[in-house]
Amino acid sequence: MLLNHFKDLLGQNYSVVKITEDNLNDVLKLMQANTYYYSQIPFPTPSLDTCRKDLTALPPNTDMKQKNYIALYKGHDCMAILDYIESYPSKDIVYLGLFMLHPDYHHQGLGEKLIHIFIESAKASHFSGINLACYEVNTIGYAFWKKIGFVTEKACIRQIDGVSYVLLEMYKSCL
Repeated sequence: MLLNHFKDLLGQNYSVVKITEDNLNDVLKLMQANTYYYSQIPFPTPSLDTCRKDLTALPPNTDMKQKNYIALYKGHDCMAILDYIESYPSKDIVYLGLFMLHPDYHHQGLGEKLIHIFIESAKASHFSGINLACYEVNTIGYAFWKKIGFVTEKACIRQIDGVSYVLLEMYKSCL
């Protein structure tokens, strides 16, 4: 239901496509173009294998019916991707696992516009809020989420390859 609201609010200037094996190369190109993000977070540079794993990656106690992994296109250009889980961690919450905008579209207000449409879509679908997590070292991403009105609820430490990273759990009400 959220996806239908999102498509309706987005309008006809963009197409929304489920990410599958067929468009995985577009997703990979978008991810590889985001060099700042991958220089900050503790994950390897994306590859077709890592993108393929994202197709089925789920948090605990969820299933594929809750997952939506979509690409937004303007013409033939993959300009953004969204990966979200409905009704997680509770029935009335949407968990936004990934939002990434192609760098060619940065600093134009498009990222904010897309997330505001996503928030309105969640509200229209009767979700009370949106959760996400942002690595503290991703200062640009953290500033983006704060600007949109997400608030940090708590910080936790995530160990990756023996290095500790601060992960900020954020929330935005849809009410």
